Amino acid sequence: MTDSTKQIQKSDELQKPSKFVIRIRLYGDGKTTLFNPEKISLKVGDEVIVETKDGQKLGVVVSNKTPNFRKDCAEPLPKVLRKAKPADFDEAVKNAELERKAKQVCLE
Repeated sequence: MTDSTKQIQKSDELQKPSKFVIRIRLYGDGKTTLFNPEKISLKVGDEVIVETKDGQKLGVVVSNKTPNFRKDCAEPLPKVLRKAKPADFDEAVKNAELERKAKQVCLE
């Protein structure tokens, strides 16, 4: 195989839709979003760290893993990175406090 053929195969592998999807509600956001759970074992109520276009966010699993029937997705789904740890919650509290202070400064 040539290098260009290998690159095409590699890009095809990267574009494959995930076999399973899971719905997660991000904290501070009312709507749920589909994510790729990878090989992480999750159940409803688990708190997780996910990758979003705005960076890593904390969320809660609101549906079980289901087969992905949406094979027409042009972009791959964002991924679940890992289950949340106690330090992640501490960080979320700190960030919320910083956000509150920043809003207060902007209003002055």
